[in-house]
Amino acid sequence: MIDYTNLKREMKIIRTLLLIFGTGALFAQDSANGFRVQIFATTNQEKAEDLKSEIDISFPGETYITFEEPNYKVRIGNCADRNTAENLLIKVQELGYSTAWIVISNIEIITAKQNVVSAKAVVESVNSLDGFAFGFNVGVPVKTGAYLDGYSGTNLGIIISTPYGLPLGPFNIGVGVEILKFDFPDAASGDGFTGMAYLGTFNIGLNDLPFFPTNSPIQISAQVGGGLFGGGFGTTIGGAIDIPLGKSIPLAVKLYGRGNAISDAGKGYSIEGEPTGWINAGIMITYDISSSF
Repeated sequence: MIDYTNLKREMKIIRTLLLIFGTGALFAQDSANGFRVQIFATTNQEKAEDLKSEIDISFPGETYITFEEPNYKVRIGNCADRNTAENLLIKVQELGYSTAWIVISNIEIITAKQNVVSAKAVVESVNSLDGFAFGFNVGVPVKTGAYLDGYSGTNLGIIISTPYGLPLGPFNIGVGVEILKFDFPDAASGDGFTGMAYLGTFNIGLNDLPFFPTNSPIQISAQVGGGLFGGGFGTTIGGAIDIPLGKSIPLAVKLYGRGNAISDAGKGYSIEGEPTGWINAGIMITYDISSSF
């Protein structure tokens, strides 16, 4: 059964399954005894397949060929009860197959996967924006790598947290995106290194680990991400403390520190082709978007 005390975690799992796999994540195909309408029986397989193709036009996905020695039997439908089969028989006969009849047959049924359907109902019952958060990031480089000497400007960014994610052991992993402006005007002996970073991030909640206090409103998290820094590829890794400002206020403050490593400063800079990086500390303020709707 779903643990409703950890509802946000469950909702992330279901939303992610729906995003990646669609309804295939929610339903499974099974079989059971039921009824079908049989139209034709023949020992000629090719003739049976031709008839099936003809009937598929009117009943797409519901037509089957069942081989029972020595005949190939063309049948329609997956009827759980005889009344449904009789209604289907009327439709078939109206198409000109007057000699069709009802037979007992093994049929295909669609069953809801346990747990997932209950969670889907929960997801659909809440605001469609639930789990999304929007925020601002202000950071200051506290340690710079090669070529980034001299004055370092403030890092400014926009962050979006999403309701998508998956559990990994005791960890709850969320997915987010971030746009960051970095500014090193004195880098590379005055040539400067200033630009935009476009990042995808994985935010890993650590509060489920044994040594963290349970039911604490303060959340401890780690972050791993990567993307474009200027014209080159880079990665980021760090940690944060998330402090909600109260149940009635949809704001949270995140105090963080993280390192950024760039394999190539990118085309257009005098340090093109050179690796570098920096460590910055800062604050993020996030707003729960669903609270506005």
